[in-house]
Amino acid sequence: MYSKVRKFRIMFPVILLCLSFSSQITVHVMATKGSYPGANGKIAFSDYVEGGDTEIFVMNGDGTGVVRLTFNETKDQDPCWSPDGQWIAFVNTDGRQRWEIWVIKADGTGLRQVTTPPDGSSDNYPAWSPDGKTILFQRFNSSFRLNIYRIDAESTGVGVKLIEDASFPCWSPDGSMIAYKNSNDNRIWLADSTTGAPLFRVTSSEGEHPCWSPDGSQIVYVNVDDDAEIWVIDVDGSNDQQITDPPHEKEDEAPNWSPDGKKILFDREGDSIWIVNPDGSGAYDLTPSLPEARHPDWQRLPVPEVPIGGELTSNINNVGTWALAATTAAAAALGLMFKKKIAQARAC
Repeated sequence: MYSKVRKFRIMFPVILLCLSFSSQITVHVMATKGSYPGANGKIAFSDYVEGGDTEIFVMNGDGTGVVRLTFNETKDQDPCWSPDGQWIAFVNTDGRQRWEIWVIKADGTGLRQVTTPPDGSSDNYPAWSPDGKTILFQRFNSSFRLNIYRIDAESTGVGVKLIEDASFPCWSPDGSMIAYKNSNDNRIWLADSTTGAPLFRVTSSEGEHPCWSPDGSQIVYVNVDDDAEIWVIDVDGSNDQQITDPPHEKEDEAPNWSPDGKKILFDREGDSIWIVNPDGSGAYDLTPSLPEARHPDWQRLPVPEVPIGGELTSNINNVGTWALAATTAAAAALGLMFKKKIAQARAC
């Protein structure tokens, strides 16, 4: 039976201060993770196997074609696709109940360790940067604190601490910011991805597992004020909407956008992986025959690059048409929204 250990939620007294910013946020036109614009590919997830271990699997977007990817003697979980769809980062226990970040190619080859946490520490929830060069992860250290670290995706080592008292990292699609859970107030915040400096709080409710929408305008997260439910909120903190209502004594977790932005995956305790529309309609069990399936992440099939100013009408695997003009307009709107938010912070 799947043993879910609920994340501890200790509330610390905090005083929220207005932040002064010396730099502007710029928008350049994401697994916990982020979603990157593109066509929908495979879904990676973890599931129990005979003997009690969890392993990494992949399946088609309709829940068919399940293929096991890892065959380790220790537990593997929390898969996260690279933005080019060629690699999966995941969490592996080294047999001493210490979690580490590893990567593997989509075809099951190239298995390699990325993080080597110090004794008494464990790493989990990997998240690739949009350029594929960096992996964020959270580390639970020997002092019982959660911090977010970053590491070169092609290296192996301890990593560098980026944000203190933080967990569940998720890149913005343009790579400029990180959404995360602040351990001091248990809310979703945004931070500068280069310095780790906090920018502003997004949610007024307690939350975890943030995931940016592919167009960068919204964040899906788990609201834990009462039960664990999936909510969607605009990045500026407005329009906070509940989209799932799990049955009594069940919890919805680990939400993840489809690359085309039309669906949201999540796992429901005891009921496997579910799928729902961003407005909360059309929810159904995607893997009813796999009641222990967890931690879904949707592969992005990249859109071919075209020169800036060009017109893109490319059909990707008959999935859909992507317009460069729409991407540019969304980026401009997002930039204006962030500038307004910073101006408000400066004025307080």
